Amino acid sequence: MIKASHLKKIVLSGYIAVTLLIVGVTIGGWLSQVSMGFHKTLYDNEFYRCSLQEVKLEDELRVLLIEYVIIESDRAISLAFSNIPMVENALASAIDEEWLKGKIDKNLDNAVDFIFDDRDTFVVKIPLAEKQKVFEEELRREWKSYPGYARLGELGIEAPDPTVFIEKIDLPSEITIIELADLSEIGEDEQKAISGMRSAKPALQITPYLLSGLLLSFSLVAFGVIQGLKLFGSGLFLSGLSLYLSWQHMGNIIISYVTEILEAHGLSLLADPGITANLYNCLKSSFIDIHVIFSGLGLILIVMAYLAQLFMVINKKV
Repeated sequence: MIKASHLKKIVLSGYIAVTLLIVGVTIGGWLSQVSMGFHKTLYDNEFYRCSLQEVKLEDELRVLLIEYVIIESDRAISLAFSNIPMVENALASAIDEEWLKGKIDKNLDNAVDFIFDDRDTFVVKIPLAEKQKVFEEELRREWKSYPGYARLGELGIEAPDPTVFIEKIDLPSEITIIELADLSEIGEDEQKAISGMRSAKPALQITPYLLSGLLLSFSLVAFGVIQGLKLFGSGLFLSGLSLYLSWQHMGNIIISYVTEILEAHGLSLLADPGITANLYNCLKSSFIDIHVIFSGLGLILIVMAYLAQLFMVINKKV
């Protein structure tokens, strides 16, 4: 007969083994979820599009483009019109925010490809030629609504045709904002950061599945199919649920941390509380989906294990 003390040791060892496995699967699940979350955010265009919703880059770019066009137009005309709202209003109507937002979205995709997919060049050009017709129409409308134009008509003087002036301030065909031939044209710190993120991409793709596969295999070998599925499922469920709940308490910490990083890199524009809060929400939505999947998969495995156990019991009775 097995001594009581020896039996206690066996039972205790069993409990310790079960606990260690669940803890190991839970921690492994955390690592897997973090890897999947980073891959889903760092290398996904939609995450950056979501994060930049509060930044309104099109507003800043619009102002710069309007100033650039006035300065780069025919010198005499630009000097004459630079202080007259007519030209600026026409430019503002032609270079509208929605159109610019579309160009920014397209170039955002190119930027992500350049950073993470080993593209050698990155060029951002705004093709203003396609807005020339709108600009001319708006300038003619502004011309006719200009107070001096109406005054000429009241005095019986034929108003001049604005065509000659419009021709002098044609929009440039395109404006180059960024033109990088390769990574050597940016700072050394930025080069290291991009190289690191490029090299980490394959690892973040493989690690979650490799780690989960190893833990599942160990669970099945060490405890059998039914018990192994129960324990592995419990670990997955706990890992997903714990990270899901942790997002409810990490908001202030993450927002503060991200703000400090952005300010340290000279990106104070992006360190605005509203913008960092939006960044946190984008991170949260990306990660929470993964946590729900892990928790749900854990529950499914547990249910499968109990169903298989029930099926075996019924078969034995039959």
